[in-house]
Amino acid sequence: MVKEIRLEESRLQDKKEAHEYLKEELCFPDHYGRNLDALYDCLTELKPCRITVAVSKEPIESSGYAEKILRVLKEAAKDNSNLELVIEKK
Repeated sequence: MVKEIRLEESRLQDKKEAHEYLKEELCFPDHYGRNLDALYDCLTELKPCRITVAVSKEPIESSGYAEKILRVLKEAAKDNSNLELVIEKK
């Protein structure tokens, strides 16, 4: 069974808030490092799941920290066959 996770782009703008949100939503361990390298490491270890990121109509590339997180999500999805990434425009 594939776990379904939905993330909101608006919660990924601020670095500290984004990593707390990701830790909670993705059930990362307490030792999660709350940075992009740690995010990648945790994503590449996930069991089968589909992560849907709901983005605004504006391109996410102009969204600051959310852009960096999206890049990490895309890279991890390439490296972890258990991870499916879906970008959904609102």
